Amino acid sequence: MRKAAIRKSLRRFLWIVTAIAGGLAGTLGLFHAVQLGRVFGSRVAYPYDLEWMEGGQLYHAYRMLHDQPVFETCTDGFLPFPYPPMHAAVVALAGRLFGLSFLVARLVSVTAFALAAAILLGEVASQVRPRGRRLALVLVAAGGMAASYPITGAWYDLVRVDAVFFFLLVAGARLVLYFPRRHGGEAPARPPWSRLVFAAAVLAAALYAKQTAAFFFPWIALFAWYRYGRRGFGFGVLLGAFAALPGLWLVADSDGFFWTMMVGVMGRHPLVEVQARFAAARIALFAPPLLVMPLFVVWLARRRRLDATTQYWLGMLLSALVASIVTTAKVGAFHNNMMTACMLAWPVTTLVATRALDALPGHRHGRAIVATVFAGLAAFQLALLRYEPGRFVPSRTHWTSVAELDQIVSELDGGVLSPAHSFLPIANGHPNTQIHEQAYIDIMGAAAPGIDVIRCFGQLDARWLVFDSATQAHMQALIRLGYHPSRPLPPMASTPVGMYTRPVTIWERNEGAPIFAKRDNRRLLFDFEQGGYAGWTVEGPAFDWGPSPALNGFQSPVAGQAGRLFADSFHPRLGDAATGRLRSPSFVIDRRRLGFRAGGGRSARLHVDLVVDGQPVRRTRHLGQNFEMLGPQIWDVSDLQGKTASLEIVDEEPEGWGHLMVDEVELFDPAPESGVARAVD
Repeated sequence: MRKAAIRKSLRRFLWIVTAIAGGLAGTLGLFHAVQLGRVFGSRVAYPYDLEWMEGGQLYHAYRMLHDQPVFETCTDGFLPFPYPPMHAAVVALAGRLFGLSFLVARLVSVTAFALAAAILLGEVASQVRPRGRRLALVLVAAGGMAASYPITGAWYDLVRVDAVFFFLLVAGARLVLYFPRRHGGEAPARPPWSRLVFAAAVLAAALYAKQTAAFFFPWIALFAWYRYGRRGFGFGVLLGAFAALPGLWLVADSDGFFWTMMVGVMGRHPLVEVQARFAAARIALFAPPLLVMPLFVVWLARRRRLDATTQYWLGMLLSALVASIVTTAKVGAFHNNMMTACMLAWPVTTLVATRALDALPGHRHGRAIVATVFAGLAAFQLALLRYEPGRFVPSRTHWTSVAELDQIVSELDGGVLSPAHSFLPIANGHPNTQIHEQAYIDIMGAAAPGIDVIRCFGQLDARWLVFDSATQAHMQALIRLGYHPSRPLPPMASTPVGMYTRPVTIWERNEGAPIFAKRDNRRLLFDFEQGGYAGWTVEGPAFDWGPSPALNGFQSPVAGQAGRLFADSFHPRLGDAATGRLRSPSFVIDRRRLGFRAGGGRSARLHVDLVVDGQPVRRTRHLGQNFEMLGPQIWDVSDLQGKTASLEIVDEEPEGWGHLMVDEVELFDPAPESGVARAVD
């Protein structure tokens, strides 16, 4: 009797301890979920960028709504982000129904996030046995997903592609899993074709929301083939077709520009090893059980207790880990690339823990002890992941400064650009073409071939530009070619998440800038695209190795070139120390203007000369901004028409930034009403 009483008391004690641990873990999970909902509600209606690319993505949807091209080679100055069009199309549809605004666009992301979370939590709920554990484990998984909010950059509700992409990915992946109801004791072994077609379509839509979906397709197709045989193989073929055909149409419709942006630009961004290590460490700290999960998986597999559902989601998690680490390693990447791994980590870990509990041998006391340990560890980790939500929510100062900025921008006339906050002018009555500096920076940083950022920027016609504190060097150099500071702005609040940007100055357009000059009767003289200096006279080592590509392996990426190659005095071995002179073949001046692109160092010992009868009659010094960008230069040669001339590119500067670059030498007549470029010294 005494032993029975002791066993009964022990069972009761273990039940109480397990219930307390599970209740605590579930309560902390619920806390994180509620806190995330409060953050969403506190900022969803904020009428300005929470993160600096939100307005750019919203402007993509605006262009779709107004039948303006998105994937064309810079027809009006606009360049797109290197993302496929699905998210912008969804936001545009929501905008058509409810009006296009930050509120509507963020509600699209919140809805997508909630649906993705519901699918994953539904998987946890459907697989947990017994039912007594279900609520606690669902709350733990929900809390883990919610707690990853700061880990992933506070991204779930932003006007960015990630939430829509993740929902489509999870929805399509779940459709591939087929659990039919039994009829008469028999269950069909394969899903109907209609389900597989729908799954392939949804997964292809995920790919056209964000290219990261491609990391998951091999696993999904392999699983379907293994589970469903020939029908699964057919699904893989169907998925490939659905993924490829829209892309082929977009490539053909854009004359290859879609491929350049989606693959060419992204493929030229190098991977940084330290960023990959950072992503792996950050994910591991967020979900430490991931480090020991392989041991449980091997143990479950050896005991034949690893069911198909758990195997499938484990494969999805492994794909997400690879995708998150690789994409975070990309130059310029941010924490949002870890979203897929963080969102899958806790639900999949919960599934594995449940399988491990069910597979434990022995009596219920052992299972209760292990369940208590699992719940206690989950509660401890969720307690560590608490954060202060106020740092992600705009303050009253933010709202006030946005209203003040809106008033200032609305009163400007002649069109406004805001390269860091593209929807700001649109929201304040300026429908002129907008740009976002990240699109330009992606292209310039990748030295993307076939995209001429100088001609692209020169097509913009806004009189005013809102200059931002975070404007990067590439974009600053480009802006200075066409705009000059006009007046400061009063202190403005910065964006609360991501890159912290803050408008600081109003710049005014320089109508006489060469970048805005219009050309008639253009005649190209030299463009260096043949890969040599045939007909040119080369003196000194600076130019003795030939024209350079924008990505050459020994120089920072160059922007502003007209084609693939340009004259460059930066020597691959001697660097800036090399000096020399490059003299062109003779040509007849038969137009009123002579233009070329030049850049590099600021030194007066770097110059380009126009030589007539052996004497320099035009000379341009201070060609560059100590930056690897070629900007347009124009000479008025009206008084020299009919004369024979040559061009000399001179590098006499052996010190730092002692190199210059020249491209696209041309003759032309000024188009009517085009600005006349300022004279050179």
